Amino acid sequence: MKKIYLLISAVIIALLFAACGDGVITESENSIKITLKDCNDYTQIISGDVVVSDEQSTTLTTILDANGSKSICVQSGSAHILR
Repeated sequence: MKKIYLLISAVIIALLFAACGDGVITESENSIKITLKDCNDYTQIISGDVVVSDEQSTTLTTILDANGSKSICVQSGSAHILR
């Protein structure tokens, strides 16, 4: 009986987690689109940011400073951040 209860509980929990979302990030009205600049000016990246390349041949440069902050810029092409 205990095994059946645990099995049913595990299935319910798995279904709840699966129903929370499909993992696809879309550009909606809730996200902020930040256009990345050239390498004369870097844009700071925070946890949860998604970098999206606007062109196929985009080259990005990422810098990690002494404080642990990450910054990014576009060397060629174009890209943006979804925050």
